[in-house]
Amino acid sequence: MEPPMEMSSAIDRYISGIGYVYAAADGSGFLKMAGKAADAWRARQFKMQELYRQGIKELDALSERLFGGNFVDLIDDQQDQVFVELSGAPKPTRVTHGTKEPITTFLQGVFDEDLSFFDTLCLHTRQGFYCDPVYGGNKDRMGWKTIGFPGPKSLKDTMDGTYDTTEYFYDGDYDWNDLIPHLQQSVPRDS
Repeated sequence: MEPPMEMSSAIDRYISGIGYVYAAADGSGFLKMAGKAADAWRARQFKMQELYRQGIKELDALSERLFGGNFVDLIDDQQDQVFVELSGAPKPTRVTHGTKEPITTFLQGVFDEDLSFFDTLCLHTRQGFYCDPVYGGNKDRMGWKTIGFPGPKSLKDTMDGTYDTTEYFYDGDYDWNDLIPHLQQSVPRDS
């Protein structure tokens, strides 16, 4: 049986099975899969569930070794240290748009196939934070509010024209050399 929608997170839903994979564009719920597509997704989810089981065991083992307790019982700084140990990389610094400093944060793609537990958890956390709320994350549209995106009230609004993104498109004159700074050095400007 699938968990009630209001009681599960985006990650819980994603790895729970095939019931929450594709939201229906008309806002009526989720599409039902059958046949080979359903079998392929079940196999993927089984593999993902195992990755999470093993990853959480490793996370708790590291927490126990470093701080003598389960991960969920640690304070924020201790949890960060466990993640540093688990990832094998230093904690990323704040990324600021337009900075001249070299950015060491790896901006991950959108596909979770064959990633480590840590990288999968980071990807799924970001996806949950910015996803359409129908998928169980982005509570109160907080992810969208953070980046200034109002978003549609429902997926149905994207299909019937209620929600429109036209106002977000720039329609003025621009020069690609100004928009993409590295082009300023490689492409001569027209006079």
